[in-house]
Amino acid sequence: MSTRICFALLSMLLSFNSVAQQQPETEPLIQIIEMERLIVTWSPNDAGLGRVMAYTCIDCPATSMTIAPSAQLEINGQLRPISELALKVDWAGAVTVTDQAPTRILKFSMY
Repeated sequence: MSTRICFALLSMLLSFNSVAQQQPETEPLIQIIEMERLIVTWSPNDAGLGRVMAYTCIDCPATSMTIAPSAQLEINGQLRPISELALKVDWAGAVTVTDQAPTRILKFSMY
């Protein structure tokens, strides 16, 4: 009798483990990255709103990033129309991305 219970518990444990392994991680990790310099090329199209050459420090190599169509722009704590990025080429601030798309900008926080 106790052997049957052990086998039943073991099979339940294994089935829970296999179900847990089949579940993909769908929750993205949000990352906010401070950038020393952001060079914006505003060019809205079907794929996005433009490109950004992002520098984490003055001597660091640039990272090429894209602007998501739903990206937000925050300047000094206030949300602004994203099209205001086109008014200036050279910015400084932080960008919000996810670990699943680390070069696709979801939000700009400029100061």
